[in-house]
Amino acid sequence: MSMIENFNHLQKIRFHALDNTVQSLFKSGNLNPDLLNYYIYFPDRITIFNNSHHPVTKFSIQEMSKDFKEMKDICASYNTEIIFINLPNNNFTGHIVIRTANDVLNSYFEKNNNIDSIYRSIAKNNNVPYIELTGHFIHLQNKSDYFFKYDGHPTAKGYAEIARCIGSQLIDQGKLKRKESVK
Repeated sequence: MSMIENFNHLQKIRFHALDNTVQSLFKSGNLNPDLLNYYIYFPDRITIFNNSHHPVTKFSIQEMSKDFKEMKDICASYNTEIIFINLPNNNFTGHIVIRTANDVLNSYFEKNNNIDSIYRSIAKNNNVPYIELTGHFIHLQNKSDYFFKYDGHPTAKGYAEIARCIGSQLIDQGKLKRKESVK
């Protein structure tokens, strides 16, 4: 609550632009206060990271590439493999989450998703196997059960779907073997 009380004028405007339930959840301590930092200080983060030509995104791509090279080297030293798994984000899958005024852009982002191609290129440039879940989540019919309504994190049903999808793709890529059913 003290965080909210110390907002400057612009930050107060951004806070009051949030859905009333989201404001109440933050005030009562029922939403992670770190999310409030994103909503107030970085309201355009999805728009920025979805633009591969934005300087912040270019910097992030370089840093992720460095990180993957380092992680790949660490994995190699332990004789294990690294896999880039791109988890679904409601902004790009059409799932209903109420957070900021920018959520009105979600249907645009679903049709104009550049982040997945950015991640795919990072994986390809680093010769790292890649799994993407966005398309699978776009095709799920129920758009309100897989992500928490007010914070966007996956629900138990969402995580179960993520696990099934990852497992299936790992089997398809030959990384895992399908368990034989017991008769």
